[in-house]
Amino acid sequence: MKNKIICCISLLVLYIGLYSCRDFIEVELSGKSVVILAPTNNTQSPSYSQLFKWEELEGAESYQLQIVKPSFATIQQFVVDTNTTATQFSYTLQPGSYQWRIRGMNNSSHSEYVTYNLIIDSTLDLSSSVVLLISPNDNLNSNVMTRIFSWDDMPFADNYILQISGPVSTLESTTATSASHAFTLEGTYLWKVYAQNSYSNSGYTTRTIIIDATAPAMPVPVFPLLDTITANPIPLQWNTSFGADSSHILISTANDSLFSSAPLKDTTILKTGTSMTYNFYSAAIGAKYFWKVQDVDLAGNKSAYFARRRIIRN
Repeated sequence: MKNKIICCISLLVLYIGLYSCRDFIEVELSGKSVVILAPTNNTQSPSYSQLFKWEELEGAESYQLQIVKPSFATIQQFVVDTNTTATQFSYTLQPGSYQWRIRGMNNSSHSEYVTYNLIIDSTLDLSSSVVLLISPNDNLNSNVMTRIFSWDDMPFADNYILQISGPVSTLESTTATSASHAFTLEGTYLWKVYAQNSYSNSGYTTRTIIIDATAPAMPVPVFPLLDTITANPIPLQWNTSFGADSSHILISTANDSLFSSAPLKDTTILKTGTSMTYNFYSAAIGAKYFWKVQDVDLAGNKSAYFARRRIIRN
């Protein structure tokens, strides 16, 4: 009977060990290949802006994408060599013949390369192409009233139109691939860029930028209201203002009540609600400390600190 119990226990331990190891064994990728969705092999495209897209390969943690001109056998230009965790990649190509290839990778192996041919026509028709925007990023919150907008170069474009729509709308033409714009009013704006030549206009994509140069209101201290407190840690509590995204708390020792040197604590806490708490663990019994808090919004605007508060650990 005892031998049977020992045997069962051994089998159970072996099963658990084998099952647990599954999480640590990576999928072997050699012999596998990525399934390409677009562009298909031997595509001839009039569009300079290309979206390379493929299916997710099981076990792959990232993908290596390479684009050369004209082929990997006779490389004249290495256009792209990048690793990405996504399953798509956008790039603007000049007219010409290209080969591109992709493989999946993890820490221990990689799949086989899949290689496709691609030809970009040297047509002057821009209508099937889209100007790829570079910066600023979509949905950026900014407290800078003058921003630089930039985008990819498009072959055979004579000029670019930067269109900004919002509280104040503008239309600007430039031959460069960037332009500076000074906002005069805060608010939410849409911006887009399209290319032009004598024959056609390109397509465009649109991004959003939020201009906010107004600081949030000062937060309100809640606890402790008196100097002396026996709690450990000391819960420092305050109410944040509307529009704040985070709070910045400073704690100093009694020797630096004006916060003129490096504070004892300098911490930023993301807003989780109107009422905020920071637990101060390192307060020594009988020691005096000062603390104050300011609010910060998504655009980086900062409120004033509320008047410093003194605490004494009893």
